[in-house]
Amino acid sequence: MKYRYSRKSTEEQTFDRIQTQEQFDDLFYDSCSGMVSFKERKEATRLMSVIQSGDELSVPSLDRLGRNIYDVQKTINELVEMGIQLYLEDLKLSSHDIDGNPSPVFPIVTSVLSMAADIERKSLLLRTKAGREAFRAKNPEKGWGRPKGTNMTNKALLQRHKNIVKWLTEYSHMSYSDIAKVSGKSRQTVSKVAKLLEV
Repeated sequence: MKYRYSRKSTEEQTFDRIQTQEQFDDLFYDSCSGMVSFKERKEATRLMSVIQSGDELSVPSLDRLGRNIYDVQKTINELVEMGIQLYLEDLKLSSHDIDGNPSPVFPIVTSVLSMAADIERKSLLLRTKAGREAFRAKNPEKGWGRPKGTNMTNKALLQRHKNIVKWLTEYSHMSYSDIAKVSGKSRQTVSKVAKLLEV
């Protein structure tokens, strides 16, 4: 069976369903942030429930699987271990050769691309932070942060920071600082979530 998966952010344009629906047995498209874990996406979950060894999965580009280097590599490894032939459309690169043997080049290329995407994301966060601080410096009279008297319940806090909860529970070897970097949150927030989880 041949499947196609893609993801778009909510602000991006619609999917090219008409151009691709005749080329595949089924299409799986999610509308969410790239930082949402692959397994936490609705259509990705549906895909993983039907795809089997020997099937082919086509993806427009690597960043459609995610923008977090750890999550992307975990997803790729799981698919390959399942016997799925993964194909990156933009690079015309397959995880297997014409004889069905694992490609030695594929894991190298995907690893480099994942790291590049992660660096780009972190660079964007830094630029955004710098811009925010510059704006605050020019507008010191404007109030910032959560209004006084508003408190978030522990349950709401954990729900808001589901990605941090995931890193803390599934990647216990990672430091709070590393989790802060990959999640785009402060170390203080990671520590606060960890205390709630009693990690």
